[in-house]
Amino acid sequence: MSEFKQQQPRKLSEWFGQALEDLQRCAAKPKVYFIDMGAWHLGSQFPHEYDEEVIDEGICMVCLAGSLLAQSFGADPRETFEPRGTPSVDVPDSLGLLMMSINQLRLGNIARAIQYARLSDLVSNRGDLFDASLEDVTDDYPVDVTTPDEDSPPNMLRFQTSMEDVLDAIKRLGV
Repeated sequence: MSEFKQQQPRKLSEWFGQALEDLQRCAAKPKVYFIDMGAWHLGSQFPHEYDEEVIDEGICMVCLAGSLLAQSFGADPRETFEPRGTPSVDVPDSLGLLMMSINQLRLGNIARAIQYARLSDLVSNRGDLFDASLEDVTDDYPVDVTTPDEDSPPNMLRFQTSMEDVLDAIKRLGV
């Protein structure tokens, strides 16, 4: 089982920005990682199937949160990790909550992302998150997102642009 790199707590917006950078790092390593927003961190020990295409053994499938786990936390690409675990190897609760929060941001669900981030010890400004009115967040910060899953073939440029919109929105919130 992998040991994860220790990280200092950061603001949610900083973690999200880091996840976007880590996704680019994973995308730049196609012999190690395959981007799939439907897989957290699906280890490379077995061949995988993606839209009827077989992904070779030796390729780890990662989503946005999984890329953060792979790059910033040093998860072994041979192992499978999910926030809630079964049947994979579990991640620590705080890291799992951060992954769930990043995933909700990927979907444009800022209020739900804040709910998860409030509970993660890896988020430095949790007090600010408890002060945020989730009704205001939902009403004042609607974000229309494009996920790579919605495009065939995946359009990472459109995805990146919509994720930058989410990042801007959460920065404006101060989270």
